[in-house]
Amino acid sequence: MVQAVTGDSRTTGASPPVEVRRARPEDLPRILEVERAAFSTPWSETSFRTLMPLSRVIVRVAELDGRVVGHGVVWRVADEGELANLAVDPDVHGHGVGRILLDQLLAEAREAGITHVFLEVRESNLPARRLYSSRGFREVGLRPGYYRRPTEDALVLRLELDAREDAEGSPAEKVEVVAAEDAESPSAEQDTGGTHDDSQER
Repeated sequence: MVQAVTGDSRTTGASPPVEVRRARPEDLPRILEVERAAFSTPWSETSFRTLMPLSRVIVRVAELDGRVVGHGVVWRVADEGELANLAVDPDVHGHGVGRILLDQLLAEAREAGITHVFLEVRESNLPARRLYSSRGFREVGLRPGYYRRPTEDALVLRLELDAREDAEGSPAEKVEVVAAEDAESPSAEQDTGGTHDDSQER
């Protein structure tokens, strides 16, 4: 696999290339296509457009052979981060796009001074849970009936970035978490119809 440092074209590994870079407004059509293909309650264009320019938000896309095939979002409040969105085009499952996106987002979160990251994941999403566990995430809570379509409990996971150990794991497709109560960030209920993680990378 290939991973590019955000903002440049340096890669490592073998073909096919997967490159992670900063999301741009012109990426929105493909971001929305991936979002809608992956989820029954996708984020709106307004949500992505609002988040992109904010300095406290990391919005990245993954390209495979020059085509946007995934995206991820982490936002920051003080030294706390939330993995808000991690989505992969179902047509490219198996290329490790979710894993590469997650690793890049966590690396940039650490560089930004974030010391711990939270996320929520469907209890039944075993591939995602294995990936997060391999990256050091640990279960810290449960939210009964949190997801819809279908209704399901959410596990709350936390990662201490300073203590994180790099490890290989299975790629995950997407996990969304409740936005911090901040006027600049979209409301999870308003913009996503409730947070969700209703598909898996196979």
